[in-house]
Amino acid sequence: YCTGPEYEESVKEPTTCEGPKVELSFKPKTCTIDSKTHTIDCVPAKLVLSKTPGSCTFKHHTPYKWTGKECKIEKTFGKEDVVTKGGDEYWLYLDKDGVAKH
Repeated sequence: YCTGPEYEESVKEPTTCEGPKVELSFKPKTCTIDSKTHTIDCVPAKLVLSKTPGSCTFKHHTPYKWTGKECKIEKTFGKEDVVTKGGDEYWLYLDKDGVAKH
């Protein structure tokens, strides 16, 4: 079987801008105690300022997309047999007390 060609139109995308971003974070004081040398080493607290510049993606068109005709062949080889085993009716005779008779 074959599928026909496919075509996808270009789409106009608007301009998008983001940023700038500024982040201020606090890193607390940390201390390490060394029991062997009986010393304490401390790093003072810090305020960290991070800045990321702004950016823009200007208006543009997405690319056109063309997919050509595609054909596939499906073929089954060999012989297919259907074999059914069992499925016969089975009768079970019960006496008046519901016990199966042999």
